[in-house]
Amino acid sequence: MNKRNGVALGKIYSPACRSAPHLPIARIPDGNPVASIDAIITLTPADIAARPSSIRTCRAGFLSMAAGAYKPLPEVLALPPDRKYACAMMSGYPQYKTCGIPRRKHVEIVWG
Repeated sequence: MNKRNGVALGKIYSPACRSAPHLPIARIPDGNPVASIDAIITLTPADIAARPSSIRTCRAGFLSMAAGAYKPLPEVLALPPDRKYACAMMSGYPQYKTCGIPRRKHVEIVWG
């Protein structure tokens, strides 16, 4: 990524990705209808492997929304012309420690 793209990416990256130190991006061949599912599967092992190392991950949903709405994003991300953005995952050591997951009301589900 050249310096110009780095500056442009910073304007998108900081608010959308909360300045996470790492942002693996899955990119897919343009025109392949099932490749987006493969991209999500590709990031899953990194998500699972990060947990024992106290690294936390989060899918970058705001960046995914921007990818569909902000036309210069492929250039900013320096994607090759035959590839398109599929999904991304923020990762890094958390700033705050999680104390616990809030309790939820039990839901009765009847299948039938």
